[in-house]
Amino acid sequence: PIYYERALTPRLSLEVGLGVTLRNYLALSFAGDHPNADDFGAGTEIIPNLSYHMAARFYLNDDLEPQGPYVQPTWSHLVYSMDIRERQSDGSFTDERFRDERTFNDLRMLFGYQTLSYSSNWMIDFYGGVGFRNRNMVIVNERLDLTTDQYTYTIEEITDNVPAFFLGLKFGLGV
Repeated sequence: PIYYERALTPRLSLEVGLGVTLRNYLALSFAGDHPNADDFGAGTEIIPNLSYHMAARFYLNDDLEPQGPYVQPTWSHLVYSMDIRERQSDGSFTDERFRDERTFNDLRMLFGYQTLSYSSNWMIDFYGGVGFRNRNMVIVNERLDLTTDQYTYTIEEITDNVPAFFLGLKFGLGV
């Protein structure tokens, strides 16, 4: 996402972010958000979705610029969607599509350190934290029955709440 931070006082700022969710390239989740990396093969079409982030950032030091250690409660909304086309026994695809969609609403508590460059307006922000993730997942499972050479599709729906962990790095430009 692209974030915008606006300082309100020497210790308080608001941050909003807007981004696009496409693929899960790494699949490093310990909570099972994506059981495997997105399929890069034929028959899978990624559906872009908007992601939203809102946060209040409380700096632990008084400064004219938003920098130093901070605590940040955050709300984030992410949706990952893809259409999976039905595969026939000969490997060709039909026009039938199954929607695989995973919706995550996060409440996060982040701790970080933002530092500004001494000679320009560039900044670096290191952060990490914990969160509470509400998941609503519609998972399409494709299986090949080797005895009949037929593909079967099952749809699994999961709605639950899980802990989440975050670690990140942001680069920015102050204007």
